Amino acid sequence: MILGTLYKVSDPNTERDIWLAALDVETDNLWVFDPATDRFHLNLGLSRDFAWERDLNYETIDRETAVRLRAARIGKTMTSEMARRHRKDGGGIPAGDVLGVAGSVDHRSVLRAKAQSIVEMRPGVWSTWNVYPPGRASAARVCASAMRTGKRKTLIALTGPLESRLVTRGNGSVEVQIAKR
Repeated sequence: MILGTLYKVSDPNTERDIWLAALDVETDNLWVFDPATDRFHLNLGLSRDFAWERDLNYETIDRETAVRLRAARIGKTMTSEMARRHRKDGGGIPAGDVLGVAGSVDHRSVLRAKAQSIVEMRPGVWSTWNVYPPGRASAARVCASAMRTGKRKTLIALTGPLESRLVTRGNGSVEVQIAKR
């Protein structure tokens, strides 16, 4: 097995990113990333869609983009049965081997890195914290409120008080922006 081209798989109806996938160039099967196991697992249904049906969108991406999607835990919306099967089978290919990076993503390190970038910002300069897909505006509002009211205690301890705002994009996604006070 040789995993080659990397894809970001999205739903064309919602424009929501669903999976990070890698193509096995020997068999033309797709392997999908599962953040619960930090491994790529064979997905024959997605392989069939990729080869024949094309009900989903497949965007070719580079390694750096794939590493960012891994850090964002793309694929966390897998069905519980699929995630349970992946944990049970113990198989799959470590994401670090597929993406050419070592070890698992430490989400606290990602948060610290984002917080450090905020610390270095000038007060009043707006920066994107997160982007929510169409239909997830309520989650964006909760995130913005938590930033503004200081409920994200670990983050606020690192950055100091923050302002937040929501920006609706042309495609209907909602961006949470933050700025230091």
